[in-house]
Amino acid sequence: MSNYDLTSVEQVKNFLREDYQGTGKLAGKVVLVTGGGTGIGRSVSMHAATEGADIAITSHTSSGEQALSVKKWVEDLGRTCRVYEVDLSDKDACYKFADDVLKDFGRVNVLVSNAGMQSPKDDLTKVSDEQWEKVFDVNVDAMFYLSKALLPQFESGDSIINMSSVNAYVGLKELVDYSATKGAMNSFTRALSNQVAHKGIRVNSIAPGPIWTPIQNTWGQIDKSKIDDLGKDTPMQRAGLPCEIGPSFVFLASKDGSYITGQTLHINGGIMVNG
Repeated sequence: MSNYDLTSVEQVKNFLREDYQGTGKLAGKVVLVTGGGTGIGRSVSMHAATEGADIAITSHTSSGEQALSVKKWVEDLGRTCRVYEVDLSDKDACYKFADDVLKDFGRVNVLVSNAGMQSPKDDLTKVSDEQWEKVFDVNVDAMFYLSKALLPQFESGDSIINMSSVNAYVGLKELVDYSATKGAMNSFTRALSNQVAHKGIRVNSIAPGPIWTPIQNTWGQIDKSKIDDLGKDTPMQRAGLPCEIGPSFVFLASKDGSYITGQTLHINGGIMVNG
């Protein structure tokens, strides 16, 4: 992971390809990205702004500086970006955040539930009750609260994009709780898409495989070699970069994905999955 600086916005190429050219596919839209200051969320924020959107992102204390650097980068493009420090594990904080964004921007066109947490454990008995509840609070419950709060103001053409994971399909043994949350996210995506498709509102998910993001540092808790070998067991024999996820968000959020709902895009270096 030392080959990639995933905390410095100056390393734009890790989050946005140097040859990526925005064409206004999201012009005039407001995109809300949880965890929009780091990793895949940063890539989504930067792609959205490059395509003409205004951005609202969440951060927590440990990523505040990175979120502010994204804000400056987006504003340098002439777009609006606001950073909200939110504890996504707190229901009331999620609802307040949604209200604040609607007051500040007037509306939200695309909700990206990206923020997530994991804490690898190689034995289920080592997963504390508190950890289980916290992972579901952040990865699943926040998605529900924000979707519920923002759905009433969505119009035809608006969408929800949930950031799932290949682990919802392969069930990585060290990530029982995390894999369970991503499975729940996929089911939520499919069910909600069926509920709102007739309104022209689309709900999809993206399931990345091994991607170089700060969350990979959690593997150091149990086995540092897993960080060193990240992605080597994929057919492409490497991990991906956040910039390889961002364009899929643009595809799903824009008119290019107008006939796609209830689906999951698998961006995983060639790992074969079902579903």
